[in-house]
Amino acid sequence: MVSFIKSLLRVFCQDYRINIVVAGSDASPAGQAPEGVLVRAMTNDDTDALTQSPTVKMRSAVSYAQAGHMGFVLTVDNAIQCVAHFASPHNYDFASIWPLQADEMCLVNIATEQDAFGKGYAPMLIRAATQMLIAQGTRRVTAFIWWSNHPSRRAFAKAGWRMIGRSLEVKLFGRWLAFRVKTKN
Repeated sequence: MVSFIKSLLRVFCQDYRINIVVAGSDASPAGQAPEGVLVRAMTNDDTDALTQSPTVKMRSAVSYAQAGHMGFVLTVDNAIQCVAHFASPHNYDFASIWPLQADEMCLVNIATEQDAFGKGYAPMLIRAATQMLIAQGTRRVTAFIWWSNHPSRRAFAKAGWRMIGRSLEVKLFGRWLAFRVKTKN
């Protein structure tokens, strides 16, 4: 079925985007972090450290900090292993995918050092940063994931997030059209 839909989209559309939309709003403790692991708000020194990362996606994360997105880092023995950035409604550029309410944030970037893949750092960071944002008054944090990005989908599921909808954007005759379907709770 998915192959059929993709074939139709390629025939009729200039481009398309299919996203799964997930959300987290649980402020309950995630449990004890392993020794040496710390999650905290990102600092200017962290931004400088990211520019030296051997992992391209970690270096690219600096652009989110420069754009004013709130950042969090997960460190292991003071070395950054994972970074996440969140947009508030005033600096959120993806309303066509999924609009934000005034009391919501959206996780717009997450990156892990390549040699730290598979250690569970992304779900730890997602969960802890969500808890910090909820404690600061955010009602819910959302994220959108390309439909076939299974590692990201697993990371958000492990962090306790749930799917709240799907988003389809299609480009027809040079214009993007968006369709959103909320998941029944």
